[in-house]
Amino acid sequence: MAMLLLALTACSQGDKPGAKSSSKAPGLAGKTLIGKAQNAKGGAVVVTSNYGTVYINGLDEWPDALLDRLVEVTGTLKREKLIPDPVTKESGEVSAGAFGEQTVVYDATWKAADE
Repeated sequence: MAMLLLALTACSQGDKPGAKSSSKAPGLAGKTLIGKAQNAKGGAVVVTSNYGTVYINGLDEWPDALLDRLVEVTGTLKREKLIPDPVTKESGEVSAGAFGEQTVVYDATWKAADE
């Protein structure tokens, strides 16, 4: 579990827009994840070895300076339905989507892991 640090980390916050939603479900507060910063259709993500793909609430995309770099993200970790399920049309065409819940970090702060 070297990728998950249990201490709060003083991170500089990037230019993030306002939160997309406010989840009322309890989460794991003060968690720091280390992973690769990537952009996905559902928003900015950090790809970790122990939590897989984790969405950053309120961040549509990573700043160019952090994209594809190793980052530390600290916040409250929650599981919730963020991405709609895929839908199959009568023609057989399947829309983009994801079944189940996604892991999301709320109140996130981040920095490059090598700083």
